[in-house]
Parts: sequence; C-alpha cells; structure tokens
Amino acid sequence: GSVIMGLAGIVPGGLSGEYCAVVAAEFDQDWGQQESPDPKVRPRSHAARSRVDEHYTVAASDGNMRIDEYRTKLFPVLPSFLHIGGGAVAGSGAAAAAAAAPRG
Repeated sequence: GSVIMGLAGIVPGGLSGEYCAVVAAEFDQDWGQQESPDPKVRPRSHAARSRVDEHYTVAASDGNMRIDEYRTKLFPVLPSFLHIGGGAVAGSGAAAAAAAAPRG
C-alpha cells in the first residue's frame, strides 16, 4: 500500500526505547476569555476548567467520582509503537517504514 503519513527528523544520540508518536492539541481556549463576567471570577464549570486550566482535578464529596484532566490532549498518530535504538527507527506498518526511510 501507499504511505499516507511519514515521520522525519534526527534521532538524538544515546536515545533508545519504545515511543508513541502523538499530536498534542488544546481546544476551546477562548472559553477562558470573558468581557464582563458577573461576578468577576474566572469560569468555574467543570467543562470550562477542564479546557482552560493546565491541570484540573476535582473529586465528588459523595461517591467515587473524579475529574482529572489536562488542557493539552494527546492523540496517537500511529497504530503501533516506534522502537528507537542505535540511531535506527523500527516499528510496524507503512508509517514506521516511512519514519525509518532516509530523507534527501
């Protein structure tokens, strides 16, 4: 099949192990902007705080419920891990093969 996506770059010296390639994204950052809040406080809803606070945690006072969210969300871009060792990249699938291919 054809390669839909590829990774390119230089593997830093001495780096080895298994890694997951991800895309990091932040959403709805404008939820924290208010022109004339009444009262004059930052947004306090769980939905808003889980998007605008760096790390939002809260636990219910009755029961085993909790929210533990980070503003930056991570999404995997490959269906498998990348194994890096000795300056080489290995993995499975066409995307891993494209990542290991030399760029010219």
